[in-house]
Amino acid sequence: MTPNNFVTGASGLGDIVDLYTGVDVTATSRFGNGGQVSGGVSFGRERTDFCSIASAAQIGTNTDTSAGKIYLANYTGNNINNTGRTATAFPSSLYCAVTPPYKGDWKALVSYPLPWGLNASATWQNRVGPQILASRTVASLPNTLGRTPTLASLTAALIEPGTEYSDRLNQVDARIAKIFKVGARSRIQGTVSAFNLFNGNAPTSLNLTYGPSWLLPNKIMQARFVKFGVQIDY
Repeated sequence: MTPNNFVTGASGLGDIVDLYTGVDVTATSRFGNGGQVSGGVSFGRERTDFCSIASAAQIGTNTDTSAGKIYLANYTGNNINNTGRTATAFPSSLYCAVTPPYKGDWKALVSYPLPWGLNASATWQNRVGPQILASRTVASLPNTLGRTPTLASLTAALIEPGTEYSDRLNQVDARIAKIFKVGARSRIQGTVSAFNLFNGNAPTSLNLTYGPSWLLPNKIMQARFVKFGVQIDY
C-alpha cells in the first residue's frame, strides 16, 4: 500500500537543529630547487538539537520522498493514552541536544627534489579519533498490574555524546620517485611508497556496546606497507 504522504515544515512540531560550523586554514610555501611545503588545519563541529519534538515525533528518513520523515506511529490527534501512542515511536529526550567541542584535523605535505633525478615527498595527517560512547540494552521487567510490558527491551546511552574520544589517528606516508627519459617524448617513472611509515595502530572504529567487549577495536589503522609502482608516459 502506497503511503499518503503529507509534506510540511518541521517547524510545525518544533525546531530541529543540525548545524555544522567550522573553519579551514591552509598555507603553502616554496623554497629552493623547486621544493614545496604546505599544511593546514580544519576545525569544526556539528551541533544537533531535537529536544522540542522529542515528545511528539521521531526523526527518520522517507523512502518515498526526498524529505525527512516525522514518524507518528499510533499517535492520533490528541489521543495520548496507552492505546493511541506507543513509546517506541518517540526518541528519548536524554542527550537530545549535543554540542561537541571543536576538534581539529591537521595535515601537511612536503616535496623536495634530490640529486640524481630523485624526488622525495611525504604527507602527515593527525585526525580526531572515534567517539567513545556506551549503550546498554536492558529487558523490561514485569509490572505489578499483571500486564505484558509494552517494550521487550530498552537501549540506553550511558555516556553523553561529544564528550569523550579515543586516541587521535597519526599517520605519515612517504614516497621516492625517479623519472627515466626514453627518447624525445617518452618517460618512465618508478616509485617506492611507504604508507603508515611509523606503523600507528590507533582504532578507527570501536565496539560501543557496554559489556566485556566494550571499546575493543572493530578496526584499526592499516598496518605499514610498501608499494612499488611504474608509470610509463609516451
